Amino acid sequence: MTAASDLDTSKHYLAAVTAAERDSDFNMISHEVQDPAPKENESTTARIDGGFDAWMVVAAGFIAHFVIFGLVYSFGVFFAYYTKEGLGSSSSVAFIGSTGTVFIPGLGILSGRLAQQYGFRRLILIGSLLLSLGIFAASFVPDSLPLLICTQGALFGIGASLVYFPALSLPSQWFSKHRGLATGLAASGAGLGGMVFSLAVDRLITAVGIHWTLRVSAIVSCVLLLAATPFFKTRIATTKSKIDYSVVKDPRFMCLLLSCFLSNFAMFVCVDFLAVYAQEVAGLSLSNGATLLAVYNTCSTVGRIFTGLAADRWLGPTNALVISSWITATSNFAWLRCTDLPSLCVFAGVTGFFGGAFWGLLPVVVAELFGADGKMVSIVGVLYTLLAGGNFGSPPLTGWIKEHWGLWWMVVYAGCLACLSGVAATSARFLHSRELLKKV
Repeated sequence: MTAASDLDTSKHYLAAVTAAERDSDFNMISHEVQDPAPKENESTTARIDGGFDAWMVVAAGFIAHFVIFGLVYSFGVFFAYYTKEGLGSSSSVAFIGSTGTVFIPGLGILSGRLAQQYGFRRLILIGSLLLSLGIFAASFVPDSLPLLICTQGALFGIGASLVYFPALSLPSQWFSKHRGLATGLAASGAGLGGMVFSLAVDRLITAVGIHWTLRVSAIVSCVLLLAATPFFKTRIATTKSKIDYSVVKDPRFMCLLLSCFLSNFAMFVCVDFLAVYAQEVAGLSLSNGATLLAVYNTCSTVGRIFTGLAADRWLGPTNALVISSWITATSNFAWLRCTDLPSLCVFAGVTGFFGGAFWGLLPVVVAELFGADGKMVSIVGVLYTLLAGGNFGSPPLTGWIKEHWGLWWMVVYAGCLACLSGVAATSARFLHSRELLKKV
Protein backbone atom coordinates (compact mmCIF):
# COMPACT_ATOMS: atom_id res chain seq x y z
CA MET A 1 0.00 0.00 0.00
CA THR A 2 1.23 3.52 -0.54
CA ALA A 3 1.03 7.29 -0.14
CA ALA A 4 1.20 10.32 2.20
CA SER A 5 2.83 12.32 4.99
CA ASP A 6 3.18 15.78 6.55
CA LEU A 7 6.74 16.89 6.68
CA ASP A 8 7.32 14.48 9.38
CA THR A 9 4.07 13.22 8.47
CA SER A 10 4.70 15.00 5.14
CA LYS A 11 7.45 12.57 4.38
CA HIS A 12 5.15 9.67 4.76
CA TYR A 13 1.84 11.21 3.80
CA LEU A 14 2.59 11.72 0.17
CA ALA A 15 5.41 9.23 0.19
CA ALA A 16 2.64 6.74 0.24
CA VAL A 17 -0.25 8.45 -1.62
CA THR A 18 0.83 6.38 -4.58
CA ALA A 19 2.72 3.49 -3.01
CA ALA A 20 4.41 0.81 -6.88
CA GLU A 21 -0.12 -3.19 -11.22
CA ARG A 22 -3.33 -7.59 -11.08
CA ASP A 23 -11.24 -18.45 -15.13
CA SER A 24 -13.31 -20.64 -14.43
CA ASP A 25 -16.81 -19.43 -14.23
CA PHE A 26 -18.81 -18.92 -11.12
CA ASN A 27 -19.58 -22.61 -10.76
CA MET A 28 -21.87 -22.92 -7.80
CA ILE A 29 -20.67 -25.85 -5.81
CA SER A 30 -24.26 -26.96 -5.36
CA HIS A 31 -25.42 -29.19 -8.19
CA GLU A 32 -28.59 -27.18 -8.79
CA VAL A 33 -26.72 -24.21 -10.28
CA GLN A 34 -24.48 -25.21 -13.14
CA ASP A 35 -21.69 -23.02 -14.45
CA PRO A 36 -22.19 -22.02 -18.08
CA ALA A 37 -18.45 -22.24 -18.76
CA PRO A 38 -17.90 -22.98 -22.43
CA LYS A 39 -16.66 -26.41 -23.35
CA GLU A 40 -14.63 -25.35 -26.29
CA ASN A 41 -10.96 -24.59 -25.91
CA GLU A 42 -8.51 -22.39 -27.68
CA SER A 43 -7.22 -25.14 -29.92
CA THR A 44 -10.64 -25.96 -31.39
CA THR A 45 -12.29 -22.56 -31.75
CA ALA A 46 -11.31 -19.25 -33.21
CA ARG A 47 -10.54 -16.64 -30.62
CA ILE A 48 -13.25 -14.12 -29.94
CA ASP A 49 -11.86 -10.61 -30.26
CA GLY A 50 -14.66 -8.42 -29.00
CA GLY A 51 -18.37 -8.57 -28.34
CA PHE A 52 -20.48 -7.67 -25.34
CA ASP A 53 -19.20 -10.38 -23.00
CA ALA A 54 -15.58 -9.66 -23.88
CA TRP A 55 -15.81 -5.93 -23.23
CA MET A 56 -17.81 -6.45 -20.04
CA VAL A 57 -14.94 -8.62 -18.78
CA VAL A 58 -12.66 -5.64 -19.46
CA ALA A 59 -15.05 -3.27 -17.65
CA ALA A 60 -15.28 -5.63 -14.67
CA GLY A 61 -11.47 -5.87 -14.60
CA PHE A 62 -11.27 -2.07 -14.61
CA ILE A 63 -13.53 -1.94 -11.55
CA ALA A 64 -11.46 -4.59 -9.75
CA HIS A 65 -8.23 -2.64 -10.38
CA PHE A 66 -9.98 0.61 -9.42
CA VAL A 67 -11.06 -0.74 -6.03
CA ILE A 68 -8.00 -2.79 -5.11
CA PHE A 69 -5.37 -0.22 -6.03
CA GLY A 70 -7.55 2.66 -4.96
CA LEU A 71 -7.36 1.23 -1.45
CA VAL A 72 -3.67 0.36 -1.85
CA TYR A 73 -2.59 3.76 -3.13
CA SER A 74 -4.76 5.70 -0.69
CA PHE A 75 -3.18 4.01 2.30
CA GLY A 76 -0.76 6.91 2.55
CA VAL A 77 -3.65 9.13 3.65
CA PHE A 78 -4.50 6.66 6.41
CA PHE A 79 -0.78 6.43 7.16
CA ALA A 80 -0.61 10.18 7.75
CA TYR A 81 -3.62 10.08 10.05
CA TYR A 82 -2.38 7.12 12.09
CA THR A 83 1.09 8.56 12.63
CA LYS A 84 -0.30 12.00 13.44
CA GLU A 85 -2.61 10.45 16.04
CA GLY A 86 0.33 8.66 17.66
CA LEU A 87 -0.66 5.11 16.74
CA GLY A 88 3.03 4.22 16.44
CA SER A 89 6.29 5.07 14.73
CA SER A 90 6.40 5.55 10.98
CA SER A 91 8.10 2.20 10.45
CA SER A 92 5.60 0.32 12.63
CA VAL A 93 2.51 1.95 11.07
CA ALA A 94 3.94 1.16 7.63
CA PHE A 95 3.48 -2.53 8.43
CA ILE A 96 -0.27 -2.10 7.95
CA GLY A 97 0.21 -1.19 4.31
CA SER A 98 3.14 -3.49 3.60
CA THR A 99 1.24 -6.47 5.02
CA GLY A 100 -1.52 -5.94 2.50
CA THR A 101 0.83 -5.46 -0.42
CA VAL A 102 2.68 -8.66 0.50
CA PHE A 103 -0.49 -10.74 0.70
CA ILE A 104 -1.80 -9.61 -2.69
CA PRO A 105 1.05 -11.09 -4.78
CA GLY A 106 2.10 -13.58 -2.12
CA LEU A 107 -1.10 -15.58 -2.48
CA GLY A 108 -0.90 -15.61 -6.26
CA ILE A 109 -0.28 -19.35 -6.56
CA LEU A 110 -3.13 -20.14 -4.16
CA SER A 111 -5.46 -17.72 -5.94
CA GLY A 112 -4.66 -19.28 -9.31
CA ARG A 113 -5.18 -22.77 -7.99
CA LEU A 114 -8.52 -21.89 -6.36
CA ALA A 115 -9.71 -20.18 -9.55
CA GLN A 116 -8.98 -23.36 -11.51
CA GLN A 117 -10.58 -25.57 -8.91
CA TYR A 118 -13.74 -23.67 -7.96
CA GLY A 119 -14.35 -21.06 -10.65
CA PHE A 120 -13.42 -17.46 -11.24
CA ARG A 121 -16.66 -15.80 -10.21
CA ARG A 122 -16.97 -17.83 -7.04
CA LEU A 123 -13.43 -16.80 -6.03
CA ILE A 124 -13.99 -13.14 -6.93
CA LEU A 125 -17.19 -13.07 -4.88
CA ILE A 126 -15.44 -14.49 -1.80
CA GLY A 127 -12.48 -12.16 -2.28
CA SER A 128 -14.74 -9.13 -2.61
CA LEU A 129 -16.44 -9.93 0.67
CA LEU A 130 -13.16 -10.55 2.51
CA LEU A 131 -11.57 -7.38 1.11
CA SER A 132 -14.54 -5.26 2.19
CA LEU A 133 -14.78 -7.00 5.56
CA GLY A 134 -11.13 -6.20 6.28
CA ILE A 135 -11.63 -2.47 5.70
CA PHE A 136 -14.98 -2.44 7.54
CA ALA A 137 -13.57 -4.31 10.55
CA ALA A 138 -10.70 -1.81 10.73
CA SER A 139 -13.26 0.94 11.43
CA PHE A 140 -13.85 -0.54 14.89
CA VAL A 141 -10.16 -0.72 15.87
CA PRO A 142 -8.41 2.40 14.43
CA ASP A 143 -6.49 2.85 17.69
CA SER A 144 -4.97 -0.66 17.74
CA LEU A 145 -1.92 -1.21 15.55
CA PRO A 146 -1.92 -5.05 15.80
CA LEU A 147 -5.60 -5.25 14.88
CA LEU A 148 -5.20 -2.83 11.99
CA ILE A 149 -2.38 -5.02 10.65
CA CYS A 150 -4.77 -7.99 10.84
CA THR A 151 -7.77 -6.20 9.26
CA GLN A 152 -6.73 -3.33 7.00
CA GLY A 153 -3.53 -5.22 6.25
CA ALA A 154 -3.85 -9.02 6.17
CA LEU A 155 -7.60 -9.56 5.66
CA PHE A 156 -7.76 -6.87 2.98
CA GLY A 157 -4.69 -8.34 1.24
CA ILE A 158 -6.10 -11.87 1.24
CA GLY A 159 -9.39 -10.73 -0.25
CA ALA A 160 -7.68 -8.48 -2.80
CA SER A 161 -5.48 -11.36 -3.98
CA LEU A 162 -8.50 -13.60 -4.59
CA VAL A 163 -10.04 -10.87 -6.77
CA TYR A 164 -6.91 -9.59 -8.49
CA PHE A 165 -5.47 -12.63 -10.25
CA PRO A 166 -8.68 -13.84 -11.91
CA ALA A 167 -9.46 -10.26 -12.96
CA LEU A 168 -5.93 -9.81 -14.28
CA SER A 169 -5.87 -12.91 -16.45
CA LEU A 170 -9.41 -13.04 -17.88
CA PRO A 171 -9.14 -10.37 -20.64
CA SER A 172 -6.47 -12.44 -22.39
CA GLN A 173 -8.99 -15.25 -22.87
CA TRP A 174 -11.30 -13.01 -24.85
CA PHE A 175 -8.86 -11.10 -27.03
CA SER A 176 -6.00 -11.85 -29.39
CA LYS A 177 -5.56 -9.00 -31.85
CA HIS A 178 -6.65 -6.41 -29.26
CA ARG A 179 -5.30 -8.21 -26.20
CA GLY A 180 -2.87 -5.45 -25.22
CA LEU A 181 -5.52 -2.73 -25.44
CA ALA A 182 -8.07 -4.81 -23.52
CA THR A 183 -5.63 -5.65 -20.73
CA GLY A 184 -4.38 -2.06 -20.60
CA LEU A 185 -7.90 -0.71 -20.28
CA ALA A 186 -8.65 -3.10 -17.42
CA ALA A 187 -5.37 -2.28 -15.64
CA SER A 188 -5.85 1.48 -16.11
CA GLY A 189 -8.36 1.36 -13.27
CA ALA A 190 -5.40 1.18 -10.87
CA GLY A 191 -4.13 4.70 -11.52
CA LEU A 192 -7.59 6.26 -11.57
CA GLY A 193 -8.56 4.40 -8.41
CA GLY A 194 -5.44 5.64 -6.62
CA MET A 195 -6.26 9.24 -7.50
CA VAL A 196 -9.97 9.06 -6.64
CA PHE A 197 -9.62 7.11 -3.40
CA SER A 198 -6.74 9.25 -2.13
CA LEU A 199 -8.70 12.48 -2.61
CA ALA A 200 -11.92 10.98 -1.24
CA VAL A 201 -10.30 9.47 1.86
CA ASP A 202 -8.51 12.73 2.64
CA ARG A 203 -11.78 14.67 2.54
CA LEU A 204 -13.82 12.02 4.38
CA ILE A 205 -11.42 11.91 7.33
CA THR A 206 -11.90 15.65 7.77
CA ALA A 207 -15.67 15.51 7.27
CA VAL A 208 -16.79 12.38 9.12
CA GLY A 209 -13.75 11.00 10.96
CA ILE A 210 -11.65 7.87 10.59
CA HIS A 211 -14.35 5.37 11.65
CA TRP A 212 -16.86 6.33 8.97
CA THR A 213 -14.15 6.90 6.39
CA LEU A 214 -13.19 3.24 6.68
CA ARG A 215 -16.84 2.14 6.65
CA VAL A 216 -17.70 4.21 3.59
CA SER A 217 -14.59 2.89 1.80
CA ALA A 218 -15.62 -0.68 2.61
CA ILE A 219 -19.23 -0.23 1.53
CA VAL A 220 -18.35 1.49 -1.76
CA SER A 221 -15.73 -1.18 -2.52
CA CYS A 222 -18.15 -4.01 -1.79
CA VAL A 223 -20.95 -2.53 -3.92
CA LEU A 224 -18.65 -1.93 -6.90
CA LEU A 225 -17.10 -5.39 -6.78
CA LEU A 226 -20.40 -7.21 -6.31
CA ALA A 227 -21.86 -5.29 -9.26
CA ALA A 228 -18.88 -6.33 -11.42
CA THR A 229 -18.74 -10.01 -10.35
CA PRO A 230 -21.43 -11.39 -12.74
CA PHE A 231 -19.46 -10.07 -15.73
CA PHE A 232 -16.30 -12.08 -14.98
CA LYS A 233 -17.07 -14.78 -17.52
CA THR A 234 -14.64 -17.36 -18.85
CA ARG A 235 -14.37 -18.36 -22.49
CA ILE A 236 -11.85 -21.19 -22.13
CA ALA A 237 -12.64 -24.02 -19.76
CA THR A 238 -10.08 -24.19 -16.96
CA THR A 239 -8.23 -27.30 -15.96
CA LYS A 240 -8.37 -28.72 -12.44
CA SER A 241 -5.02 -30.40 -12.79
CA LYS A 242 -2.18 -29.50 -10.46
CA ILE A 243 -0.26 -26.33 -11.16
CA ASP A 244 2.57 -27.00 -13.58
CA TYR A 245 5.66 -25.58 -11.90
CA SER A 246 7.85 -26.58 -14.83
CA VAL A 247 7.47 -22.99 -16.05
CA VAL A 248 10.10 -21.96 -13.50
CA LYS A 249 12.62 -24.03 -15.48
CA ASP A 250 11.98 -21.93 -18.57
CA PRO A 251 14.78 -19.33 -18.91
CA ARG A 252 12.30 -16.87 -20.43
CA PHE A 253 10.18 -17.08 -17.31
CA MET A 254 13.19 -16.64 -15.02
CA CYS A 255 14.37 -13.56 -16.94
CA LEU A 256 10.85 -12.11 -16.85
CA LEU A 257 10.64 -12.84 -13.13
CA LEU A 258 13.98 -11.11 -12.49
CA SER A 259 12.91 -8.10 -14.55
CA CYS A 260 9.66 -7.79 -12.59
CA PHE A 261 11.37 -8.27 -9.24
CA LEU A 262 13.89 -5.50 -9.91
CA SER A 263 11.27 -3.22 -11.45
CA ASN A 264 9.12 -3.71 -8.36
CA PHE A 265 11.95 -2.52 -6.11
CA ALA A 266 12.65 0.49 -8.33
CA MET A 267 8.98 1.44 -8.61
CA PHE A 268 8.52 1.81 -4.87
CA VAL A 269 11.38 4.33 -4.72
CA CYS A 270 9.45 6.76 -6.90
CA VAL A 271 6.04 5.89 -5.50
CA ASP A 272 7.05 6.29 -1.85
CA PHE A 273 9.68 9.02 -1.99
CA LEU A 274 8.80 11.39 -4.83
CA ALA A 275 7.00 13.80 -2.53
CA VAL A 276 9.79 13.65 0.04
CA TYR A 277 12.35 14.41 -2.68
CA ALA A 278 10.23 17.34 -3.89
CA GLN A 279 10.11 18.84 -0.41
CA GLU A 280 13.70 18.23 0.69
CA VAL A 281 15.55 18.85 -2.58
CA ALA A 282 13.29 21.23 -4.50
CA GLY A 283 11.81 22.99 -1.46
CA LEU A 284 8.26 22.42 -2.67
CA SER A 285 5.11 22.39 -0.55
CA LEU A 286 2.84 19.56 0.47
CA SER A 287 0.27 20.61 -2.15
CA ASN A 288 3.00 20.52 -4.81
CA GLY A 289 3.79 16.98 -3.71
CA ALA A 290 0.12 16.09 -4.14
CA THR A 291 0.25 17.54 -7.66
CA LEU A 292 3.23 15.35 -8.54
CA LEU A 293 1.49 12.24 -7.28
CA ALA A 294 -1.65 13.14 -9.23
CA VAL A 295 0.49 13.52 -12.36
CA TYR A 296 2.11 10.14 -11.70
CA ASN A 297 -1.22 8.34 -11.25
CA THR A 298 -2.91 10.03 -14.20
CA CYS A 299 -0.04 9.22 -16.56
CA SER A 300 0.06 5.66 -15.25
CA THR A 301 -3.57 5.28 -16.30
CA VAL A 302 -2.92 6.70 -19.76
CA GLY A 303 0.28 4.68 -20.19
CA ARG A 304 -1.41 1.35 -19.58
CA ILE A 305 -3.96 2.08 -22.31
CA PHE A 306 -1.66 3.64 -24.91
CA THR A 307 1.13 1.08 -24.68
CA GLY A 308 -1.43 -1.72 -24.81
CA LEU A 309 -2.71 -0.24 -28.06
CA ALA A 310 0.84 0.22 -29.39
CA ALA A 311 1.65 -3.39 -28.49
CA ASP A 312 -1.36 -4.60 -30.48
CA ARG A 313 -0.79 -2.47 -33.56
CA TRP A 314 2.93 -2.01 -34.00
CA LEU A 315 5.32 -3.43 -31.42
CA GLY A 316 4.09 -6.63 -29.85
CA PRO A 317 3.71 -6.89 -26.04
CA THR A 318 7.21 -8.14 -25.24
CA ASN A 319 8.89 -5.43 -27.33
CA ALA A 320 6.67 -2.81 -25.71
CA LEU A 321 7.60 -4.11 -22.25
CA VAL A 322 11.33 -3.89 -23.06
CA ILE A 323 11.01 -0.34 -24.39
CA SER A 324 9.00 0.69 -21.32
CA SER A 325 11.70 -0.81 -19.07
CA TRP A 326 14.52 1.17 -20.65
CA ILE A 327 12.63 4.47 -20.76
CA THR A 328 11.75 4.04 -17.08
CA ALA A 329 15.42 3.38 -16.28
CA THR A 330 16.49 6.50 -18.19
CA SER A 331 13.90 8.65 -16.43
CA ASN A 332 15.10 7.41 -13.03
CA PHE A 333 18.60 8.73 -13.73
CA ALA A 334 17.12 11.96 -15.13
CA TRP A 335 15.43 12.38 -11.75
CA LEU A 336 18.79 13.56 -10.38
CA ARG A 337 18.55 16.71 -12.52
CA CYS A 338 15.01 17.59 -11.45
CA THR A 339 15.10 20.38 -8.92
CA ASP A 340 11.91 22.37 -9.57
CA LEU A 341 8.21 21.73 -10.03
CA PRO A 342 8.09 21.69 -13.88
CA SER A 343 10.99 19.25 -14.22
CA LEU A 344 9.60 17.02 -11.48
CA CYS A 345 6.20 17.02 -13.20
CA VAL A 346 7.88 15.82 -16.40
CA PHE A 347 9.71 13.12 -14.46
CA ALA A 348 6.53 12.02 -12.67
CA GLY A 349 4.65 11.92 -15.96
CA VAL A 350 7.24 9.90 -17.87
CA THR A 351 7.88 7.48 -15.00
CA GLY A 352 4.17 7.05 -14.32
CA PHE A 353 3.39 6.51 -18.01
CA PHE A 354 6.03 3.87 -18.73
CA GLY A 355 6.12 2.38 -15.22
CA GLY A 356 2.36 1.83 -15.37
CA ALA A 357 2.77 0.45 -18.89
CA PHE A 358 5.21 -2.21 -17.64
CA TRP A 359 2.70 -3.68 -15.20
CA GLY A 360 -0.20 -3.28 -17.60
CA LEU A 361 1.68 -5.22 -20.27
CA LEU A 362 2.88 -8.02 -18.00
CA PRO A 363 -0.16 -10.35 -18.28
CA VAL A 364 -0.17 -9.81 -22.06
CA VAL A 365 3.50 -10.82 -22.21
CA VAL A 366 2.74 -13.94 -20.16
CA ALA A 367 -0.01 -14.83 -22.66
CA GLU A 368 2.38 -14.17 -25.58
CA LEU A 369 5.21 -16.28 -24.19
CA PHE A 370 3.34 -19.08 -22.45
CA GLY A 371 -0.18 -19.09 -23.91
CA ALA A 372 -3.57 -17.70 -22.86
CA ASP A 373 -5.25 -21.01 -22.06
CA GLY A 374 -6.94 -21.97 -18.80
CA LYS A 375 -3.58 -22.36 -17.04
CA MET A 376 -2.59 -18.73 -17.53
CA VAL A 377 -4.01 -17.65 -14.17
CA SER A 378 -1.71 -20.17 -12.45
CA ILE A 379 1.37 -18.96 -14.33
CA VAL A 380 0.55 -15.36 -13.46
CA GLY A 381 0.00 -16.47 -9.87
CA VAL A 382 3.41 -18.15 -9.69
CA LEU A 383 5.06 -15.04 -11.14
CA TYR A 384 3.43 -12.61 -8.74
CA THR A 385 3.90 -14.84 -5.70
CA LEU A 386 7.64 -14.78 -6.29
CA LEU A 387 7.45 -10.97 -6.46
CA ALA A 388 6.02 -10.58 -2.96
CA GLY A 389 9.47 -10.00 -1.45
CA GLY A 390 9.85 -6.80 -3.44
CA ASN A 391 6.59 -5.42 -2.05
CA PHE A 392 7.71 -6.10 1.49
CA GLY A 393 11.41 -5.30 1.22
CA SER A 394 11.66 -2.28 -1.04
CA PRO A 395 10.17 0.50 1.14
CA PRO A 396 12.25 -0.31 4.26
CA LEU A 397 15.45 -0.80 2.22
CA THR A 398 14.90 2.45 0.32
CA GLY A 399 14.24 4.27 3.59
CA TRP A 400 17.46 2.87 5.04
CA ILE A 401 19.47 4.05 2.00
CA LYS A 402 17.91 7.53 2.28
CA GLU A 403 18.65 7.79 6.00
CA HIS A 404 22.26 6.57 5.78
CA TRP A 405 23.41 7.72 2.33
CA GLY A 406 21.00 10.46 1.33
CA LEU A 407 18.47 11.10 -1.43
CA TRP A 408 21.07 11.28 -4.22
CA TRP A 409 22.21 7.70 -3.67
CA MET A 410 18.61 6.61 -3.24
CA VAL A 411 17.85 7.83 -6.77
CA VAL A 412 21.01 6.20 -8.16
CA TYR A 413 19.95 2.95 -6.49
CA ALA A 414 16.54 3.18 -8.23
CA GLY A 415 18.14 3.88 -11.60
CA CYS A 416 20.52 0.93 -11.31
CA LEU A 417 17.69 -1.42 -10.40
CA ALA A 418 15.63 -0.17 -13.35
CA CYS A 419 18.58 -0.72 -15.71
CA LEU A 420 19.06 -4.28 -14.49
CA SER A 421 15.33 -4.83 -14.96
CA GLY A 422 15.71 -3.65 -18.56
CA VAL A 423 18.58 -6.10 -19.14
CA ALA A 424 16.50 -9.00 -17.81
CA ALA A 425 13.45 -8.01 -19.89
CA THR A 426 15.62 -7.73 -23.01
CA SER A 427 17.07 -11.19 -22.31
CA ALA A 428 13.59 -12.71 -22.04
CA ARG A 429 12.62 -11.12 -25.35
CA PHE A 430 15.63 -12.46 -27.28
CA LEU A 431 15.39 -15.88 -25.68
CA HIS A 432 11.90 -16.02 -27.16
CA SER A 433 12.95 -14.78 -30.60
CA ARG A 434 16.30 -13.57 -31.89
CA GLU A 435 14.75 -11.69 -34.79
CA LEU A 436 15.36 -8.03 -33.94
CA LEU A 437 12.46 -6.53 -35.87
CA LYS A 438 9.92 -9.26 -35.21
CA LYS A 439 6.65 -8.23 -33.55
CA VAL A 440 6.73 -10.25 -30.34
